[in-house]
Amino acid sequence: MPTAESELQTEPELNTDSKLEDALTDEGEDDTDEGRYPFSFFTGYQQTQGFQTGYLSLEEIFSYFADKHNREERQEKDGASFNLNLYRDKRERKTINIVETGGIIIDIDELDPDALAGLLEKVGQYKSICYTTYSHTPKAPRLRLIFPLATAISPESYREQALRVVHHLGVECDICSSAVNQIYHTPSNPPGTLDDHFVCTYPDSDFLDPATLPPAPPKRTQRKGSKTDREEKQLNLFKLADDIIEGHFDGHIQSVAQELFEYGDGYWQCAEPNVLAKRLSELPEVDGVLTSAAQLDGLLRALKVRAAVAEFPEATPMTVNVRNGVLDLNTGTLEPHAPNHFHRNQLAVDFDPSSECPRWMQVLDEVFAHDTDRDAKVRFLQEWLGYLLMPSAIYQKMLWMVGSGANGKNVVLDVMANVLGEANCTSMALNEISTEFLRCGLHGKLANFSSEVEAGKRLNDAFIKAVVSGDSITANRKGLTAITFRPYARLVSAMNDLPPLKDISHGFFRRLIVLQFNRTFAPEEMDRTLPEKLRAETPGILAWATEGLLRLRQTGAFTPVPSSETLCNQYRFESDPVAMFMTASLVPSVTDKALKHEVYSQYKKFCETNGYQALSNSQFGKAMKEKGVVSKDSNGKSYYCVTLDLLPEDVPAYPPNFQKRLRDKPKKSTICLSEVCDADRDEEAVV
Repeated sequence: MPTAESELQTEPELNTDSKLEDALTDEGEDDTDEGRYPFSFFTGYQQTQGFQTGYLSLEEIFSYFADKHNREERQEKDGASFNLNLYRDKRERKTINIVETGGIIIDIDELDPDALAGLLEKVGQYKSICYTTYSHTPKAPRLRLIFPLATAISPESYREQALRVVHHLGVECDICSSAVNQIYHTPSNPPGTLDDHFVCTYPDSDFLDPATLPPAPPKRTQRKGSKTDREEKQLNLFKLADDIIEGHFDGHIQSVAQELFEYGDGYWQCAEPNVLAKRLSELPEVDGVLTSAAQLDGLLRALKVRAAVAEFPEATPMTVNVRNGVLDLNTGTLEPHAPNHFHRNQLAVDFDPSSECPRWMQVLDEVFAHDTDRDAKVRFLQEWLGYLLMPSAIYQKMLWMVGSGANGKNVVLDVMANVLGEANCTSMALNEISTEFLRCGLHGKLANFSSEVEAGKRLNDAFIKAVVSGDSITANRKGLTAITFRPYARLVSAMNDLPPLKDISHGFFRRLIVLQFNRTFAPEEMDRTLPEKLRAETPGILAWATEGLLRLRQTGAFTPVPSSETLCNQYRFESDPVAMFMTASLVPSVTDKALKHEVYSQYKKFCETNGYQALSNSQFGKAMKEKGVVSKDSNGKSYYCVTLDLLPEDVPAYPPNFQKRLRDKPKKSTICLSEVCDADRDEEAVV
């Protein structure tokens, strides 16, 4: 390996980056003088406008790179970059704006360490600069070769002449080396590796003239679609994809189930394919290298392969991503955004703990003014809105807000949606949420807000339980492969009436919170400007919700609302026709017994009268057993130890006659409501 003492040739005057920029002369100024070479200087790899472009003397170019080894090295790869092009006055880094090119730049990423000395000897025959790139190691040499040319060349001829130089040197170059609009980092190295890196300059040798070199032989043609042809194209695209991931995404790109996510503006965003393809086509290392839509599509596929992960990492627990940082709930502090938080959502509002929301607090006072558990409802809503802020289904709850019209529940729903932001929410009806091609809408959303369930539609209770619990679900996508993910979208619904249920198990109802809105506002009480006023208080509402989230984290459970618990129990009971039938028509007995087929016949009439779908005979028997009423066999007949309290022709409609019937039945023999509802208690025969 060459050393600074043995190989490095320096010029008498050294330039810093700022001096180099100052030394650039504008286009058209001294551009006919001999010894002036096109040169453009960039402050960063992604700069495409506002850069310095002009002419430098050969002495200035060589002394700049020689200086790079004589002073403290840059310890980060990103930073000052350059190329040997002159751009038009517009100074946009596009191939069409290149006026002329002053030299050839070649990157070598694959080189046998034993071949390094011979390559440097050949390079040293020409005026040139050779330095190690950031990822260079002695066992895996990576070099950049710069050949200033005696005469500037046109951008159209660059590719051919660069390939002639590569062939002459007998090396394999990076595919980007044939792109005239590519830019390159100036010398840098990771901390502690300076001894392994070097810069060699050869200012006293002769100019390289690519035109005198034999043309590079065409690549051996392959039968279209052959394995070798496919592998060669794939290898080139993979290398190009690696360079783009490192140079333009800073490594912050991930592919999950054929979707690309890139980090920007403080959170990970799903890249729309056509928009991303357009961006890729405009990159300097792609412009002029990929010449067809098919090649660009291949690059997209290569990016997905190189950035692929099995599943998107979960966001840092107990953090909320807001516009001005990441709120750490463990410390209560606001930290800077960082890609390793893995947030896919960002609230479109700044966090300011001093913000207030007086109009919002007034709304809650007005909505729950006549409720005896008003304070509990307000505290619960504060905790619930706080729960919506973080991307987690940790508490496994959903909220249904119930009440007749003009009672404020839609105002509350709108406030929740405003705080989260439109991009973080979806709005599928509860009865649609399980649809095969719609459920993917839950992916990466903080909440699903829905209104009334369509009349006559039943819910997919099992799927809803899976979503609320954050269990893995699979969603189909038209034209794409299905995806499996863990949703964290909390389900929030505003409805006038509770929908019919199939699942009346404890497993469903422990996940459900029903909040009742009892007040009805008269037209003269309504403030038509209220939505605008509440949107103005979004920062204050966010601060208020954050307090609720901190309290929820400390207590580990939502504030109980007595009226909600009562309503939920009643809802569960009224969703269970077997429980209602037992309460209305059966009396446990130690002496009486009723034939099973007679009990089932009366149960069917009860369901027909009240509009319920009756269970089959076997399902009915199982439900009776779950509620503690088992059958007995005697003399070849099966019966229940109960008294049929109503004759078949006297079956009443429920609920109008139901409450009267309960009042008339002896308390000691009536099956208790709590017993009927508790389907998960230990099974015991009621006799």
